[in-house]
Amino acid sequence: MKYKLLLLSLLIPHLIQGQILDPRLQGIDAEIDSLMRTYKTPGIAIQIIENQEVLFSQGFGYRNYTEKLPVTEHTLFPIGSVTKPLTASLMGVYQGKGKV
Repeated sequence: MKYKLLLLSLLIPHLIQGQILDPRLQGIDAEIDSLMRTYKTPGIAIQIIENQEVLFSQGFGYRNYTEKLPVTEHTLFPIGSVTKPLTASLMGVYQGKGKV
């Protein structure tokens, strides 16, 4: 138990530092809120990664609107079979470039 607390205490400064907003991302919260209103999106999770470093990770809105359960950066969303047409589209793009 002591080791877990020690590990957690060592990770907290890193986790807090990880949310220092990159100047290029100023105003991203307002932009995401605006897009969510425009497209009537109840909730989304956003993560922006550059060179294998997380620049931004945050949830917006609700994962369950009725119960007002918030989306976090760890919320898992069911995507069903949406990956099948995406994969087929990418295969078509690569086939057109002669890479398949």
